[in-house]
Amino acid sequence: MSRSASIEIHGQSGASRRPIALIDELLKQGWSYNDSGHISYLPLGDKDNCNWQHEDLEKWTTIREIIDGKTLCNEMIGISLAYQDTEIGGDFLLYADLHNIIFNLTINRKTLPGQFRASDFSWYLERLLPAVEAIGFQIEKVTCEDFD
Repeated sequence: MSRSASIEIHGQSGASRRPIALIDELLKQGWSYNDSGHISYLPLGDKDNCNWQHEDLEKWTTIREIIDGKTLCNEMIGISLAYQDTEIGGDFLLYADLHNIIFNLTINRKTLPGQFRASDFSWYLERLLPAVEAIGFQIEKVTCEDFD
């Protein structure tokens, strides 16, 4: 059985904030859309099927357009990001109103020593929260979960 882990950030983004603003800020602060040589994302019209697609890294402009289209259609945005050269990251799920940020720790999950192999949530939060706060997101609650 594999372990799953996630971080959920709830709050208020303000009327002018869109999911692409958060993604741009994450990229600015060291995250990358390079998921093992490609971009992983949820396509327009996915309807919560979580049918992840993959595109060449050169298609980032096209993926940005898809993210904007999903925002206009009020669809959940999904994009995989990894932090700098660590190859540690996961899947971001962002609602169009940007009141919920879900980050599933799916790419080489960073863990603490010990038999339980608990996720090192502080490592992730140190790299997530500055970007979230930089776009003016007002954090109301952060939930970190490790489960089998």
